[in-house]
Amino acid sequence: MSKKSKKLGMQMLEEKAMMAGDATAAVVDGNLEIGELTAGQDQHVQVYKLSNGGIRVQGLYGTQIYGNYKGGEGLYNSITFYGINANDDLLVNLGNGSDTLNVLNYNGGITVDDAVINVGGTDSSIKDHDRVSISGLTTRDELHIDTGIHNDQVTVSGSTIGNGSWEDLEIRTGSGADYVSVTTTTVADDLYVRTYDSVAENDDDELNVDSVTADDIRAYMGNGDDEARVQWSTVQDDIYLDMGYHRDESSDPAAYDDDYAYLGFNDVDDITIKGRDGNDEVRFAYNEADDVNFDGGDGFDEFFRWIASNGQDSNDVDDYDLDSAFDRVYGYV
Repeated sequence: MSKKSKKLGMQMLEEKAMMAGDATAAVVDGNLEIGELTAGQDQHVQVYKLSNGGIRVQGLYGTQIYGNYKGGEGLYNSITFYGINANDDLLVNLGNGSDTLNVLNYNGGITVDDAVINVGGTDSSIKDHDRVSISGLTTRDELHIDTGIHNDQVTVSGSTIGNGSWEDLEIRTGSGADYVSVTTTTVADDLYVRTYDSVAENDDDELNVDSVTADDIRAYMGNGDDEARVQWSTVQDDIYLDMGYHRDESSDPAAYDDDYAYLGFNDVDDITIKGRDGNDEVRFAYNEADDVNFDGGDGFDEFFRWIASNGQDSNDVDDYDLDSAFDRVYGYV
């Protein structure tokens, strides 16, 4: 099945490009808060832990940090804060503009209670292609990321989210052609990803989940020719992929979405894949699951099971329910 290449970061001609802007950083009630100095500009910030335990907030690509540092209030290339620990929150609000936030895995990474990251804008006339990269973050509670409109990229790697049984990692990328990647990360409860705001959107989104431990993995990708890869993950309950949101009412086959999903080397209870209408394709290899359900809706749908070198299905599955999809094999056949 032919797939469109993703062109993340492309912008419409009518969008307004904003100048690089400065950010603010301060400790408020024990929480580290990072925001915009001037709303609607492009802020570029990275946050990391120093060897002495301090947390440094540093500007990138022309962004400076405004705050009270070493007895003086003003703009600095970076500001270092001390005393932030697992009882405190990381709160980021950068709003409109094409923002960058990097949380780096230096000196064991940053540990906080909650992390709430909002780099999303709502003004469609302002270019708002955001990049969020989280590495080595540990939270006692939850991590929430919201990037808002336009084409965004979110990566989370090497992180531990929650220390109990109810804490989620939630990523919302709104409208636009978005890319989300979560790798080598443990989530106490659910990994939840949503890459659209409205069912009227028709953007091509991409999801990569690799080596994740969670209770559930749930992804809602909306309309468009979407791609999802979930592999090498241990999931206590279910994997649920909804790759097209209720396009079944359309009578025009040209309006259907062609989705692609690969699932490999996962240990999970049940797997449900909703392709909705369109020519959808699923590749399935070395998964261990109870029940597998694939509903591709109208269109020419195919489900490919990898055949191992012994001539048997590489997957250990109790029951397949493929609806009207063609059951195919590939591999050692």
